[in-house]
Amino acid sequence: MTRKKIMICRIIEQSFVTIIICSNVVSSNGKAGFRELLWSIGVAIVFIGMINYSSKGKYSIYNMNMREATLLIEETLKEKEDKNLAIEIHSSIINTVDINLNQIRDSEMYSDIYKEIKVRLKFIDEKLFPYAGIIYIIFGSLYLGTAVK
Repeated sequence: MTRKKIMICRIIEQSFVTIIICSNVVSSNGKAGFRELLWSIGVAIVFIGMINYSSKGKYSIYNMNMREATLLIEETLKEKEDKNLAIEIHSSIINTVDINLNQIRDSEMYSDIYKEIKVRLKFIDEKLFPYAGIIYIIFGSLYLGTAVK
């Protein structure tokens, strides 16, 4: 809600959602026994394992549009002077950009580029409306509404 640019690893983001969904399944059934609890934990572990495998090197940047992300990546790669690196960028409607650094994950430039992107995010002044923050607040309110019952 502060309109700051926030870069989050997709593994953390998706694991958090998976844990909330699995805990909601257990808590929605007031008589959840030991078997249902183990089943929910097992499903969460399997999903988190699949998320870990499929989301390595992928990051979400909130409150950023495609134009800003493209400029950020181009400036970072120009500074590193490596023309062979390819970084995928995907944009969504809610002012969120997904960056895939998986292709360069095995190179020695990976950590330098990752750190440089995080540093440069602090210096981007353009403020966008935080649609993702609003959506998370709405889903959080709905989750609390069902969990408190």
